[in-house]
Amino acid sequence: KRSADIPYTRPGGGDDDVTGDDTAASPGATQNTDATPVGNPTLENPCGLITAEEVSTVLGETYSLAQDDNPCIFAADSGSALSIESASYGDAAQQAFDLALDTFQGEELDGPGDRTMWLKGFRELHLLVDGYVIILKLPPPATETQQAQALTLAATMFD
Repeated sequence: KRSADIPYTRPGGGDDDVTGDDTAASPGATQNTDATPVGNPTLENPCGLITAEEVSTVLGETYSLAQDDNPCIFAADSGSALSIESASYGDAAQQAFDLALDTFQGEELDGPGDRTMWLKGFRELHLLVDGYVIILKLPPPATETQQAQALTLAATMFD
């Protein structure tokens, strides 16, 4: 169904690092802005990695697909939203991941992909997959169960 070893790119760029601006996460980090799909086109639009029903099951309320693009956004009637973004860092992916891990005091976890990190203060799970990063941003408020929920979502995306 889904694979943790399929590459993706984020055409057009924007917000590709954990700081939230449109700059690379480190001096050597770059993104693929070529409009030609790279690898599996599903990862260009991360909405193809998980369904609204799967999101609803994990997060405990009914979500629907609100934005079928990158970032992908699932929204609930309560106003809660889950966003999933994919970004390509190419050869600098490990460096960008390490920089975010150190800068934002992330917690490296066992999880899907090559590496997985939780940024508690941002409510984000970052997955490094073959030189690419997928970021799941969970809705507020921050809770003690969000890390487990994020890992369950990621496992569902890459089962």
